[in-house]
Amino acid sequence: MASFESKKTQLDALDKTLVQKNILVNNTTLLLGEAKNKQKGLLKLIKLEREEHRKWLSETKRKANEELSKTTGRIDDLEEQKKDLKVVEKRLKKIWEQTTALPFPAL
Repeated sequence: MASFESKKTQLDALDKTLVQKNILVNNTTLLLGEAKNKQKGLLKLIKLEREEHRKWLSETKRKANEELSKTTGRIDDLEEQKKDLKVVEKRLKKIWEQTTALPFPAL
């Protein structure tokens, strides 16, 4: 009978240990589930922030390209005006030399 009682106490101790381990596993499972839910929330937030950043970036690129095209157009216009002014300067210089003995003024 003594061996039965000692085995029963050992089984009870083992049962308590198993119950404690089972509780630990359940708590760990709950914590893992919470962590996964937080991770999903963070991933959604990161995805939204990336999307906003991409929209902002594309809008900024569009505005910059628009300004660049305006500036490029203005530069082309100014270069064309410069060419026209050189032609006018040559014509004036030619007329100036024919009509006046004074040197042509430096521009």
